[in-house]
Amino acid sequence: MTRQRMVAGVVIVGALAHAAALAAGTPVPDAEPPCLTRAAAALNAGDNKKALEAARPGCDKGVAACCGAASAASYRLKDYADAAALGAQGCKAGDVTACVYGAAAFQNLKKHEEAARLGAAGCDLGGAPACGTAAAALNNLKKHAEAAAIGLRGCDGRDGFSCAYAADAFIELGQIEKSAEAGEKGCAIGNGASCASAGAAYVELKRLDKALDLSARGCDAGDALACAGAAAVYLSGNNNAKAAAYGSKGCDKGSATACRAAAAAYQKLKNRARSAEMYLRCCTLGDLECCKK
Repeated sequence: MTRQRMVAGVVIVGALAHAAALAAGTPVPDAEPPCLTRAAAALNAGDNKKALEAARPGCDKGVAACCGAASAASYRLKDYADAAALGAQGCKAGDVTACVYGAAAFQNLKKHEEAARLGAAGCDLGGAPACGTAAAALNNLKKHAEAAAIGLRGCDGRDGFSCAYAADAFIELGQIEKSAEAGEKGCAIGNGASCASAGAAYVELKRLDKALDLSARGCDAGDALACAGAAAVYLSGNNNAKAAAYGSKGCDKGSATACRAAAAAYQKLKNRARSAEMYLRCCTLGDLECCKK
């Protein structure tokens, strides 16, 4: 099953590279446009509203890098429509930050064709996170072969989510070993979602020890689906205490699947109160089967 994840995170390109340089005390070029300098300083300080106010006038004057900074600021302010429009404008002019954040904004708006287009443009400009967004969008469009190819490009650029989306695409294509390879590569660089994808692939390959190791690593890295995967493997091996622990952890992170696994584990442990609580939380998260319990 293709996993749905929020496309987010700090992207160290364009305006945000400037912000990172400021934070590190690294000299930045004198020739940068003032709108970018002010926006980067505001982004670095976490003042996204001020960054947007600084960057938008420059974007209106055709400064592509300022469109990228403005898109990043709007995205962080969760104004995805504005972030998408600013990102599209800057991406067309060749700014990779604009492509990255514009694509992510379109993906959050469920405009997957536009997300794939901007993501591919950003990927071509060297923005590995844009490759991942394009892969996510292409998976949504059921174009899994294209998703796998562009996801691998981002994965090679050490973007963990690109690895995860490539792994998900390979699962849909029935190429389980390639899914495991892509997911494991992302897991190795600390991406919990990739660990979850690799764990799911190794379950398909009947390599449960490997699946458990990767799923547990992903859960420890904060991925709810990885917690659910670890819980399922433990449940299948009748290690109900660990299944309950991992399922509860994933449930706390918002995974209905993890809540359901925890509920089943607590049921086997004769803890009816905890089991009922987990089924209720699972139901609240939208799992109708849990609502019947």
